[in-house]
Amino acid sequence: MLLFSMAEEHLRVTLPIEGATSAFVQLSIDDELFLRSGRFRNAGHAEVLEAALEEFNLPHAMIKMYDGREILAVRGERYVVAGMGLITNLDSVVDLRGESAEYGLGISARHFDEIKGCFSVPATRE
Repeated sequence: MLLFSMAEEHLRVTLPIEGATSAFVQLSIDDELFLRSGRFRNAGHAEVLEAALEEFNLPHAMIKMYDGREILAVRGERYVVAGMGLITNLDSVVDLRGESAEYGLGISARHFDEIKGCFSVPATRE
């Protein structure tokens, strides 16, 4: 039996292009931690989450909001969203801050602490 980690096939952390600020989503997929962000400006949390679910071939679970809109669920088959916020890729540091108003989720400090060694440059959070 061959055992492998999903992290060997997928980057743990993706960042927006240098100088850009984007939404990010902190995920646990099959008990492995990942952080996904939009590549460019103006990527929203739902868009980033949907791209992550597609990347990992995961079904898209939906929930109905109080106003009748449907958005992607923060928990689904094989995945759980730990946190959300905004990420800025600066010259020599990555800055995480804020929260998702739509989802009501901020940054998961625990997830950040466990994955921060996977960033290609030093990462800070507010």
